[in-house]
Amino acid sequence: MKTTASLSRDAVLPRTAQRLLGAKAAGGTQVCILQGSGERVFDRIRGAYAAGRTEYGELGFSEEVHGAHVYSICARHVRPAAPLLEWLRFVDALHGPDLYLAFGCSAGSAAAWSAFARQFRDYLVRLAERNTSGEEAAQDLAEAVILGIFLPDRRGRSRIASYDGRSSLATWLRALVCHRAINERRRNDRVKSVADLLHATPGDADERVYLELLRRRYAAPFCEALRQACSGLSCEDRTLLILRYDGALRIHEIAHRLALHPSNVSRRIARVCRNLRSLVEATLERQFHLSPMAVEECLRELAENPPESILALLKRAEPASAEPADGEQT
Repeated sequence: MKTTASLSRDAVLPRTAQRLLGAKAAGGTQVCILQGSGERVFDRIRGAYAAGRTEYGELGFSEEVHGAHVYSICARHVRPAAPLLEWLRFVDALHGPDLYLAFGCSAGSAAAWSAFARQFRDYLVRLAERNTSGEEAAQDLAEAVILGIFLPDRRGRSRIASYDGRSSLATWLRALVCHRAINERRRNDRVKSVADLLHATPGDADERVYLELLRRRYAAPFCEALRQACSGLSCEDRTLLILRYDGALRIHEIAHRLALHPSNVSRRIARVCRNLRSLVEATLERQFHLSPMAVEECLRELAENPPESILALLKRAEPASAEPADGEQT
């Protein structure tokens, strides 16, 4: 697949976003004119740009051009007079790295298309296999989807530019595969029931593919956040969790061993678990620049079956300063 690495501002920037841009900086670069609380919205958008660069690297467009594109998406879905909090929540809910990658592809970045192929080509093939009758047909369907989003539409822009980040790119691509499979089967008069493909939820095989993609994306950040969270607990807190979940001791047995009241043991274990989750969430947001929605998705998919044992991390954690427990009775 051949792409051009040149990024024309007029080619990549929606007209609504162009109208949001103000004076030209030195060299003709467009810069955003921010007033009042709008700066906070663009701070979040800049965070999404940073998260995308962290995940996919430099794709050949500036923070300002990307910011105008994301802002134009926000402007289509949020009322101009809406409270600032509504704008911030909308930006935070966007799938930032996916939107960064898709914008690079729509801009004709060869690096973006290479990253897209690495991340999603196998996923598309496996989705296509579910909706076709053979390996060759699946390969053809996957290639047709990739070609379809690569080729320009009537306005001369790559069709992947229509992706707006409100769902994950994987979900958006899954819908394209299903719709194209329906069209291909209709064309060849092989459809028995369109309803078979228009299922409301993905089937078991499709779901396994989707979950595997999520695990590949979030496994490394999740494990690092969990490692830091375990290290952030005091020695006493880690001991409580190890005794409870590794040693399988009952509450009164832990209380007797640590000379604590049983009610304090129960409350402290619950508090430690809440603290552990809060530490993981904070690290995913601050260090890995995940949006609140992405953090929720990460924990939902990986917390029950983490890539690395939590108990093993607790045992290996570096010593942390002890915290006095609230209301302990000895």
